Amino acid sequence: MAELVALSVTMEGAGDEDLMRLRLPITGQLVGVSVEGSGATGSPTGGAVSVTEETLDEIASVTMSSWRGDWLSHHLGGAASPVALNAGASLGVRLYLNGGTTPTLNLTVSLWIVL
Repeated sequence: MAELVALSVTMEGAGDEDLMRLRLPITGQLVGVSVEGSGATGSPTGGAVSVTEETLDEIASVTMSSWRGDWLSHHLGGAASPVALNAGASLGVRLYLNGGTTPTLNLTVSLWIVL
């Protein structure tokens, strides 16, 4: 039976194009990405989060509305296709902020993986 696990990345005071990397220890499929942001400074007008993998490049992108957003595959009721990930895959989570002056954001990004 498949298991759904969440790998979470938390960034405090993240600026435009800040990146956090994590390594997936086992084979799985990315089926969702959930983003929750708060504490914006510098008056940003919007933002997005991009999830990348070394070989596949960008594998998911979340545009935030009111500092929230989701990328969902068919597994979670969305329209996207799940992304197969090999054991040892290096995943990057990058924040993009629009507008403002030296904008920052606190955020948590959850990567939903089916094992």
